[in-house]
Amino acid sequence: MSTDNISNTKSSIKSHQHYDLDINCKFQSTMRKIRHRLSHHHTHKVSDIIPSGNMFVFFLIKTLYRVFETFSLKDINESKKSTYVLDQRQSATIFVSNHISHSDPFVISELFSRHRTSLSYILSFSSSHLNTFPLNIFYKASSSFIKRNDKMDTQDKLLLQEYICECKKHDLSFFLYPEGTFSVSGNAIKMKLGLLKYLIKADYENMVIVKVQYTKILDFDLHSTVRKEGSWPKNNPLSFGVIIERLKQIFSYSSSVYVDTKKMSLLPFSEKNIDLLAMEVGFQLNNMYLFSDMEKIKTALYISQCNRVNINELSSSIIGYLDANQINEVKYKVLKVCNTFNFDIVNDEIILNKNGCEELFTSINQYIYAWLPYAIKACRYTLSPIEMECLYLNKVTYKEMTNIELNTEFIKFFEKFDIQSHLHTIVKSFDIR
Repeated sequence: MSTDNISNTKSSIKSHQHYDLDINCKFQSTMRKIRHRLSHHHTHKVSDIIPSGNMFVFFLIKTLYRVFETFSLKDINESKKSTYVLDQRQSATIFVSNHISHSDPFVISELFSRHRTSLSYILSFSSSHLNTFPLNIFYKASSSFIKRNDKMDTQDKLLLQEYICECKKHDLSFFLYPEGTFSVSGNAIKMKLGLLKYLIKADYENMVIVKVQYTKILDFDLHSTVRKEGSWPKNNPLSFGVIIERLKQIFSYSSSVYVDTKKMSLLPFSEKNIDLLAMEVGFQLNNMYLFSDMEKIKTALYISQCNRVNINELSSSIIGYLDANQINEVKYKVLKVCNTFNFDIVNDEIILNKNGCEELFTSINQYIYAWLPYAIKACRYTLSPIEMECLYLNKVTYKEMTNIELNTEFIKFFEKFDIQSHLHTIVKSFDIR
């Protein structure tokens, strides 16, 4: 075997770690070059924009992920579809993802690291209010601190545009949450256009949409409060107590996560039709889903409209549209769902508590397009224009959804479902900032 082949083999089997010395040195070198090219700008502003690539911080983040993985995350299930691309090397790409939990960055950064999705680190953006010690030490490793668009002056905007263009020249990729905040209903909420405009101006040609779907939403306690109040808590997001509480939320739940992707071209889009891009991203984030037996069971349990559900009756009624064809296998899956959402079982009856049902609400909205046609048909319900807007549906996609061939047994479950109230909650949380 030649020396080159041996070198290539070693490179291919090398452990994929965030703190890998070779790639870290390359990343820091690239950032120094970009910093030098932008040195004509105000030094302080450039410092906030250019990530440090601190190797120690990447090591610490990786360690934190391992703790999180041990106590909270059961496993990461990557899609087997042909459209899945996180296991493939991407050049100069914009990655966008839904955002429903504080654990999302752990999961996605692990996948980037595992597969070496990019030639270098994936750059991201953080709100300028996070540029405070000690949080800025972590964010600064691979993130740029960005002000809200209405708070940016002309120099801020010019620097940001030049920085993104320089990154494009160096074949660097960006990752962002286009919603700009958490989705408290589970499905994608209204997209912000600011950063997308800058990225499109820099002539990025490809976008990878990443959908993260949990068996149980890890930050549900926070989401439930926000949905009820219609706004985020007013307490200081940087206080030590709040940070500890968020870490507690992340580490106190147990969940598995499913990740799917779809790659799309940005060539048809420009600043003039960026609204269409936001619409397409929102539609895809809602449209990509896993609708396996577990998701069907969760949906059937949520829409049962009862405080108590007999496990034998439920298992018998749903077996007709599940992949499982043995009653014992179905019962086992029902028990797993009950265990996930902390539903007690007394004398073969599932006791549906309030917190568990609210959590189910968010969970099933992660695959809303899978069950919505059943609800529409069973309830003879017509979506209003505002409901269509919040679900990123237009007349064409709405018609396609209603024409899907459906399992008649599953339709029966939705006959007493209060779809109007359910959609009202989604509409209410669509534009929470």
